[in-house]
Amino acid sequence: NGTIGKNVTVRAQMIVFGPQAYIIGDFSYQSSEKAQIASSARIAGKTTFSRISGPERYSWGNTLALLGLAWLLKLIAFAVAVLALFFLLPRRMMQLTEAGTNAFWRELVRGFVVLVVWPVALFILFFSVVGWVLALIGLFAYLFLLFASAIVTVFITAGLLQKYAFKGSAGSIDWPKLLLATVVLFLIGLIPVVGWFIVLAIYLSAIGVTARLGYDLARR
Repeated sequence: NGTIGKNVTVRAQMIVFGPQAYIIGDFSYQSSEKAQIASSARIAGKTTFSRISGPERYSWGNTLALLGLAWLLKLIAFAVAVLALFFLLPRRMMQLTEAGTNAFWRELVRGFVVLVVWPVALFILFFSVVGWVLALIGLFAYLFLLFASAIVTVFITAGLLQKYAFKGSAGSIDWPKLLLATVVLFLIGLIPVVGWFIVLAIYLSAIGVTARLGYDLARR
């Protein structure tokens, strides 16, 4: 309902011209229906109309495709990281797998305590006079712990599968079992609520066993 001093190009579901509308140029538009133009509205140039097939709606198919691609890329990234650690640090990873599998519930409780208490301790240190440097170091260590534990989660999943599904020792897993565990873990994560709690439980156990190993290495 105002003056536009140049050409106008519009793509919209509905276009309305008020009585004071004045386009000093051409008007080209795409819509599912013709524009509603008041009788006193003026268009100095030519008007071009192209009809589109109905209102455009959000494409959930594209969104699901992108989510599926992101899920697949994350799965591949985890698989590569897990295999790299398996071949680079076989003894250490088997140690973590056995500890996280055979003492699953104990490590789960430890992981929950670490997950909750560590940030509280960092918060207290950060606002102390001399503790802020330690808080920054602790923050980086905490973030590294969370990241490393996400990878260890796959190893514990493989250990649980080896122990309960294949009736073997958790410390004798091989790389095909790790790939299988990666896929199983990601598929469980797709199950609403129940699957999320299962993944969280394994992740907490991974945090517990990884934190304990880090503490033992620091003591040594």
